[in-house]
Amino acid sequence: MTILSACLSYNIRNLANFSGRDRRGQFWPYAGILFGAMVLGWMAAFAVIANPARIEVVDGSLEALFRDLVAAIAIISALFVLLIAASVTRRLHDTGWRGIWALVPVVLLLAGFAFMAMVLMPNMLSTHGSQAAMDLQVRSLMAAMAINAIYLFTLGLLIAQLCRSGTPGPNRFGG
Repeated sequence: MTILSACLSYNIRNLANFSGRDRRGQFWPYAGILFGAMVLGWMAAFAVIANPARIEVVDGSLEALFRDLVAAIAIISALFVLLIAASVTRRLHDTGWRGIWALVPVVLLLAGFAFMAMVLMPNMLSTHGSQAAMDLQVRSLMAAMAINAIYLFTLGLLIAQLCRSGTPGPNRFGG
């Protein structure tokens, strides 16, 4: 069995195991494969949803296109988070951190998707030409950018923590 298949097998067997510790060598091959699969899923969703023939069928409605694309990306991203959650938790345990810290970027990602679905998309796609509507669109876009910036910062911190070497010897999460 190769190292890659051993990592995949180990992580699939431990999808619901949020206790214990994972070394970097157990975590990163699995994370890389999942990330690659997620990106391929996004590309496939974009190819299907943004197909020019489909846009013509929907009468060129960009609102339906964006709604469907955001939904597909959200579903694929949620599947990625579900598949990697336990592994991230065990990896954080190896560095001496509680797994709950991995939820910070997830909450911000969910907030961003919710904000985009409820506020940003309807405002950006509206055809109101008033100054108040334009101001609302600009404020909505700036709020979305702020949420995204905070999300990216916390995601970067999480990835940096996942890259750190584990604590030597036993820690409060195991040996």
